[in-house]
Amino acid sequence: MIDNRIGKFFPPAIRTIKYISLVVGILLTLDTLLIGLALALLGTTIVFLKSGVQIDPEKKRLKEYTGLFGLKIGKWKGMEEFTDISILQKRIVSTAISRANRPATTSDEIVYDVCLLNKTHRKQQVVHRLTDKNESIEVACQLAKVLDLKHGPYNPEISAATRDRRRR
Repeated sequence: MIDNRIGKFFPPAIRTIKYISLVVGILLTLDTLLIGLALALLGTTIVFLKSGVQIDPEKKRLKEYTGLFGLKIGKWKGMEEFTDISILQKRIVSTAISRANRPATTSDEIVYDVCLLNKTHRKQQVVHRLTDKNESIEVACQLAKVLDLKHGPYNPEISAATRDRRRR
Protein backbone atom coordinates (compact mmCIF):
# COMPACT_ATOMS: atom_id res chain seq x y z
CA MET A 1 0.00 0.00 0.00
CA ILE A 2 1.37 3.41 -0.99
CA ASP A 3 0.19 6.36 1.11
CA ASN A 4 1.04 9.85 -0.13
CA ARG A 5 0.08 12.93 1.80
CA ILE A 6 -0.89 15.77 -0.53
CA GLY A 7 -1.05 18.52 2.06
CA LYS A 8 -3.13 20.35 4.59
CA PHE A 9 -6.85 20.55 3.89
CA PHE A 10 -7.28 24.26 4.70
CA PRO A 11 -5.18 27.24 3.50
CA PRO A 12 -2.64 28.86 5.85
CA ALA A 13 -4.82 31.85 6.81
CA ILE A 14 -7.61 29.63 8.12
CA ARG A 15 -5.14 27.36 9.90
CA THR A 16 -3.60 30.39 11.65
CA ILE A 17 -7.01 31.48 12.91
CA LYS A 18 -7.66 27.96 14.15
CA TYR A 19 -4.28 27.80 15.94
CA ILE A 20 -5.43 30.88 17.83
CA SER A 21 -8.81 29.22 18.43
CA LEU A 22 -7.03 26.13 19.76
CA VAL A 23 -4.90 28.13 22.22
CA VAL A 24 -7.86 30.27 23.36
CA GLY A 25 -9.95 27.12 23.75
CA ILE A 26 -7.33 25.50 25.94
CA LEU A 27 -7.08 28.64 28.07
CA LEU A 28 -10.88 28.91 28.33
CA THR A 29 -11.14 25.36 29.65
CA LEU A 30 -9.71 26.70 32.89
CA ASP A 31 -12.66 29.07 33.27
CA THR A 32 -15.56 27.79 31.10
CA LEU A 33 -15.03 24.10 30.44
CA LEU A 34 -17.71 23.49 27.79
CA ILE A 35 -16.95 26.52 25.59
CA GLY A 36 -13.21 25.98 25.95
CA LEU A 37 -13.43 22.33 24.94
CA ALA A 38 -15.64 23.18 21.96
CA LEU A 39 -13.19 25.81 20.70
CA ALA A 40 -10.20 23.54 21.28
CA LEU A 41 -11.88 20.64 19.46
CA LEU A 42 -12.81 22.83 16.49
CA GLY A 43 -9.30 24.28 16.32
CA THR A 44 -7.70 20.85 16.57
CA THR A 45 -9.88 19.44 13.81
CA ILE A 46 -9.12 22.22 11.33
CA VAL A 47 -5.42 22.48 12.15
CA PHE A 48 -4.69 18.76 11.78
CA LEU A 49 -7.05 17.88 8.87
CA LYS A 50 -5.03 16.69 5.86
CA SER A 51 -5.64 15.27 2.41
CA GLY A 52 -3.84 12.49 0.59
CA VAL A 53 -3.99 9.55 -1.79
CA GLN A 54 -3.62 5.86 -1.04
CA ILE A 55 -2.65 3.53 -3.88
CA ASP A 56 -3.12 -0.24 -3.83
CA PRO A 57 -0.91 -1.49 -6.71
CA GLU A 58 -1.99 -5.12 -6.33
CA LYS A 59 -5.69 -4.37 -6.85
CA LYS A 60 -5.03 -1.42 -9.22
CA ARG A 61 -7.11 1.06 -7.24
CA LEU A 62 -6.66 4.37 -5.43
CA LYS A 63 -8.42 6.38 -2.76
CA GLU A 64 -8.41 10.15 -2.30
CA TYR A 65 -8.90 10.74 1.39
CA THR A 66 -9.33 13.36 4.04
CA GLY A 67 -7.59 12.29 7.22
CA LEU A 68 -7.52 13.23 10.86
CA PHE A 69 -5.38 11.43 13.45
CA GLY A 70 -4.97 8.28 11.33
CA LEU A 71 -8.62 8.00 10.28
CA LYS A 72 -8.82 8.23 6.48
CA ILE A 73 -12.18 8.87 4.83
CA GLY A 74 -12.61 8.40 1.08
CA LYS A 75 -13.79 5.99 -1.62
CA TRP A 76 -11.72 3.51 -3.58
CA LYS A 77 -11.81 3.77 -7.37
CA GLY A 78 -10.16 1.81 -10.15
CA MET A 79 -7.02 2.92 -11.97
CA GLU A 80 -7.62 1.10 -15.25
CA GLU A 81 -8.14 4.29 -17.27
CA PHE A 82 -4.73 5.72 -16.33
CA THR A 83 -1.92 4.81 -18.73
CA ASP A 84 0.73 7.46 -18.10
CA ILE A 85 2.39 9.29 -15.24
CA SER A 86 3.83 12.78 -15.43
CA ILE A 87 4.88 15.80 -13.37
CA LEU A 88 2.93 19.04 -13.49
CA GLN A 89 4.32 22.25 -12.02
CA LYS A 90 1.76 24.37 -10.18
CA ARG A 91 1.83 27.65 -8.34
CA ILE A 92 -0.38 27.61 -5.26
CA VAL A 93 -1.34 31.03 -3.95
CA SER A 94 -3.59 31.77 -0.98
CA THR A 95 -5.04 35.25 -0.80
CA ALA A 96 -7.08 36.80 1.98
CA ILE A 97 -9.27 39.81 1.22
CA SER A 98 -9.87 42.44 3.88
CA ARG A 99 -13.13 44.24 4.57
CA ALA A 100 -11.75 47.17 2.57
CA ASN A 101 -11.52 44.76 -0.39
CA ARG A 102 -7.72 44.74 -0.40
CA PRO A 103 -6.07 41.42 -1.21
CA ALA A 104 -3.16 40.15 0.84
CA THR A 105 -1.20 37.09 -0.29
CA THR A 106 -0.80 34.76 2.68
CA SER A 107 1.23 32.08 0.90
CA ASP A 108 2.79 31.54 -2.51
CA GLU A 109 4.66 28.38 -3.45
CA ILE A 110 5.68 26.31 -6.46
CA VAL A 111 4.83 22.61 -6.18
CA TYR A 112 5.35 19.63 -8.44
CA ASP A 113 2.40 17.26 -8.66
CA VAL A 114 3.02 13.67 -9.70
CA CYS A 115 -0.13 12.86 -11.69
CA LEU A 116 -1.68 9.80 -13.24
CA LEU A 117 -2.99 10.61 -16.72
CA ASN A 118 -5.40 8.88 -19.07
CA LYS A 119 -4.53 8.10 -22.70
CA THR A 120 -5.41 11.59 -23.95
CA HIS A 121 -3.86 13.32 -20.89
CA ARG A 122 -7.15 15.17 -20.36
CA LYS A 123 -7.98 13.43 -17.07
CA GLN A 124 -5.50 13.84 -14.22
CA GLN A 125 -5.23 12.36 -10.75
CA VAL A 126 -2.69 13.87 -8.37
CA VAL A 127 -0.99 11.10 -6.39
CA HIS A 128 1.91 12.99 -4.79
CA ARG A 129 2.86 16.64 -4.18
CA LEU A 130 6.46 17.74 -3.68
CA THR A 131 8.37 21.03 -3.58
CA ASP A 132 11.58 19.71 -5.18
CA LYS A 133 11.58 19.01 -8.92
CA ASN A 134 14.33 16.36 -8.87
CA GLU A 135 12.65 14.47 -6.05
CA SER A 136 9.34 14.55 -7.93
CA ILE A 137 11.04 13.03 -11.00
CA GLU A 138 12.45 10.21 -8.85
CA VAL A 139 9.05 9.56 -7.25
CA ALA A 140 7.35 9.54 -10.67
CA CYS A 141 9.87 7.03 -12.04
CA GLN A 142 9.45 4.76 -9.01
CA LEU A 143 5.64 4.92 -9.23
CA ALA A 144 5.78 4.24 -12.99
CA LYS A 145 7.71 1.01 -12.30
CA VAL A 146 5.46 -0.10 -9.45
CA LEU A 147 2.21 0.69 -11.28
CA ASP A 148 3.48 -0.39 -14.73
CA LEU A 149 2.77 2.99 -16.34
CA LYS A 150 4.60 5.02 -18.97
CA HIS A 151 6.50 8.02 -17.57
CA GLY A 152 6.73 11.02 -19.85
CA PRO A 153 5.93 14.69 -20.35
CA TYR A 154 2.43 16.09 -20.07
CA ASN A 155 1.18 16.31 -23.65
CA PRO A 156 -2.62 16.49 -23.98
CA GLU A 157 -4.24 15.60 -27.29
CA ILE A 158 -5.85 18.45 -29.15
CA SER A 159 -9.50 17.72 -29.88
CA ALA A 160 -10.98 17.92 -33.38
CA ALA A 161 -13.11 20.92 -32.37
CA THR A 162 -10.02 22.83 -31.20
CA ARG A 163 -8.15 21.99 -34.41
CA ASP A 164 -11.09 23.30 -36.45
CA ARG A 165 -11.17 26.56 -34.46
CA ARG A 166 -7.43 27.07 -34.98
CA ARG A 167 -7.71 26.62 -38.75
CA ARG A 168 -10.19 29.46 -39.12
